[in-house]
Amino acid sequence: MNRQFDLNLTHADVNSFNADVLVLKYAQAKHGVDRIITNDLSKSGIDIIKTCPSIGHSTLVNNVGSTSFKKILFIGTVSLDNFAYKEIKIFASHALSALKELYPKTEHIAMTIHGVGYGLDESEALLSQIAGIFEAAQNDDFPENLKRVSIIEDNYDRVIRLQKVLDSYFKNQSSIKLEEKTKTFIVEIDDAKSKAERIDKIISAGESSNKKNHIFVAMPFKKEMYDTFYYGIQQPIHSCDLLCERIDQDTFTGDVLSKMKSKIETAVAVIADLTFQNPNVYLEVGYAWGIGKPTILLIKNGDELKFDVQGQKCLQYDGIKHLEDILSREIKRLIENGEI
Repeated sequence: MNRQFDLNLTHADVNSFNADVLVLKYAQAKHGVDRIITNDLSKSGIDIIKTCPSIGHSTLVNNVGSTSFKKILFIGTVSLDNFAYKEIKIFASHALSALKELYPKTEHIAMTIHGVGYGLDESEALLSQIAGIFEAAQNDDFPENLKRVSIIEDNYDRVIRLQKVLDSYFKNQSSIKLEEKTKTFIVEIDDAKSKAERIDKIISAGESSNKKNHIFVAMPFKKEMYDTFYYGIQQPIHSCDLLCERIDQDTFTGDVLSKMKSKIETAVAVIADLTFQNPNVYLEVGYAWGIGKPTILLIKNGDELKFDVQGQKCLQYDGIKHLEDILSREIKRLIENGEI
């Protein structure tokens, strides 16, 4: 039997999106979209906290809230602080498997992107999620009527960046189309067991992600720094086949200091943008220096360095493209010299 479904990366708002089922994680507390949805459901008398699943279990509820989904599936996961690439893959695979049993007539599943809001590498996080979907497809472990899985993201710039990542992986096995002014990436999955070679590049995502080298980025969390991070810093890191990670202290819920230490200790290098003289960034630089971690300092022209790093080499940049160019050269230099 040859079964197939479409996989889409779509720019959309979860509150106005239409699908049979919205899949959310329950990371033993409410965060982000699941907080919004559970609060919406509670207005209609559904107490999700009482019915939310423990780790490895799932709960399917009828949607009586304001969104357009028929049902909402909650997948119990580890806490957000421990929800990394492998856990994202497990989550996605579990979602399709659970719906095969709980709601086999599901035709359209919607998920949000996981990991991008709290510091994981956005490309690796998405690939891990897709790897979980492919795993379920390979095992024929998805609802019998399934036609489409939509991964939705409300940040248009992120969708465009990730479109390029997916296109580089799938090439002739993919197509980009314009659908209702929304760019949608479509991958056809058919007879996955006999065509496993099509997904060799991605199927290991999640399982092997923690073994990949990453650079830890320390920088202020300001909106005006978004392009600096995603285009000036993340792109050079990715071009050297390294993961780009940071800690978003606005969403992180655990011991931030402990997590910061762990991320720096396991990184091959640290990049620190000292623009705006953020004290947390200086703390991260100090810890990196203390353990002898290779560190690249950045600052936007016109900003001042604190006295304790004035004697250190610091790359000054005028704009995003300038930063991308000089940082690419510096990372490649460190790699060529065997420093990272």
